[in-house]
Amino acid sequence: MRAPTQAQLVSMLRGHGYHFRTFNFSVEDPCRAEDVDWNYKDIVHPHFVHPHMRRCYAFADADGYSCIDIQRPFGFQVAQSVSTWVSGPNRLTTMTVSFFLIIIIEVVFEPIAELRSRTTTTYQIGSTWRLLLAAAVPVLQWALRRNWDEFWRDDHRMRVRRGELRQQGFDFAKPPRIHGIASTLKISDNNVVPPAVPCTHPVTRIDLAPRDGRVVYVGTSDHFGLQVALHPDRLEIYPRLCPHEGACLDTPRAPAQGMVRCPWHGRSFPPVATLSYAEAPTTVVGPLHRFVLTESELRIEPLGETSAAGVPDWTGSRAPMAAT
Repeated sequence: MRAPTQAQLVSMLRGHGYHFRTFNFSVEDPCRAEDVDWNYKDIVHPHFVHPHMRRCYAFADADGYSCIDIQRPFGFQVAQSVSTWVSGPNRLTTMTVSFFLIIIIEVVFEPIAELRSRTTTTYQIGSTWRLLLAAAVPVLQWALRRNWDEFWRDDHRMRVRRGELRQQGFDFAKPPRIHGIASTLKISDNNVVPPAVPCTHPVTRIDLAPRDGRVVYVGTSDHFGLQVALHPDRLEIYPRLCPHEGACLDTPRAPAQGMVRCPWHGRSFPPVATLSYAEAPTTVVGPLHRFVLTESELRIEPLGETSAAGVPDWTGSRAPMAAT
């Protein structure tokens, strides 16, 4: 039995004298079930998205991983050895052992509408001691629900973002099954597939007077959106959409190190273009925009004939054009 389900494990352990109590939690998210599936299998994001825990991986392949989870559920540090594997379509099973208790968790996600999914997490708590089980389960249910709420609150934002992008016509590349869970370690992959439509954003003019590190947002946080950081001596133009898995890259202040970082996976992006005010007038062409710098303003002109379908990475830049 290579990848047993929760029910199969419980059945085997009952044969060894274990008794079980069960409970479950259910939640709905405005995204596809495949987005929830990706979220659960993505083994990089916990380090960046879940501040209440740290995870040290020992092993990962296409269908599972083993790790040590370090959390502080009662104000002091607790480490758990955890194994998780794919036990069926849209199904993951996790197992951990704490002293005299075995905890087996199964997550099942299912579509309930075009952009609506339901995730059900079922817990099976097992022990050979009935009295211990009766005393421990109420406390564990409270602690696990609290932990589950923290995880879901953080992950829900990622799922909402994916659903919003799908509403705009975006899709996401699916890695070959042979890679599976381990393939999520490749944060340099560009898995966002933008809709094949030209940019319809109007020409934007930005006044260069406030050069105090503020950021001006252009468009929306999609592949055509930009953020312009106004430094005292230069301006830097950054993307607003991570091409890896679709995170929003917006930052409230000009990046100090000349990079914006993806909040989901830590991938960093340099500016699409950097323009010194001393170089004005000058023109630079990016993947999807033309940037025209004068002494008083920056004019951003969408390349209307350019569809992002032919530009797999809109975070790069081209060589500057001749000064105008």
